[in-house]
Amino acid sequence: MSIPARCLALEDRIGYKFADRGLLHLALTHRSSQSATGNSEVLEFLGDRVLGLCVAEALTNRHQEARVGEIAARFNLLVSGKSCADVADTIDLGAAVIVGSGVRRAREKITRKVLAETVEAVIAAVYLDGGLGAARDLVGRLWHDMLDVKCIEVNDYKSQLQVLLQKQFRKPPEYETVSRKGAAHKPVFRIRVTSPCGATATASASSKQRAEKLAAQRLLERFNDENA
Repeated sequence: MSIPARCLALEDRIGYKFADRGLLHLALTHRSSQSATGNSEVLEFLGDRVLGLCVAEALTNRHQEARVGEIAARFNLLVSGKSCADVADTIDLGAAVIVGSGVRRAREKITRKVLAETVEAVIAAVYLDGGLGAARDLVGRLWHDMLDVKCIEVNDYKSQLQVLLQKQFRKPPEYETVSRKGAAHKPVFRIRVTSPCGATATASASSKQRAEKLAAQRLLERFNDENA
């Protein structure tokens, strides 16, 4: 089987080399492609369950003092489609997904739902190729920042900033990626957020989602200091 180079390049970004690269190809083949060799639909189903187990295990190990309700709230956030799509962004998954003619191949045109489903399929492929330990390590790397309790606590800063700016200026903030540095499987994103009045704040983190939240937090704090 001939596997596109753009698919194989994903191995470096996720930090895992497949023994059976056919599994990687299958995980990246979205059902919209109508491929005769199969698609990722079954892997998506399996990957959703593997992700849930790995996240539940990580949360209970990291936060043994937390109540079940608190762990459940964090769990629901971390396995959500939004979180999966955010993880997909950090590994540039859109560049590797194989889609049909009806779906644009440009990353920005691939829906976040497709990206979220493909992340789950990739997790399942790693699980089948390397076992639960390999899947656990993958989830630990890709969800590292979001598994941190502080990351969960700042989860609403972007919403708070948007509400504030919509109220004052009737426009939302704008986020841009200033730079992406570091190894392919361990990137560092620098994000700038700009308000309609021109005020800005920047932050860096190993995921775009985390960097955006930190930048939003800093801009909010600046506004709060000025209005104190």
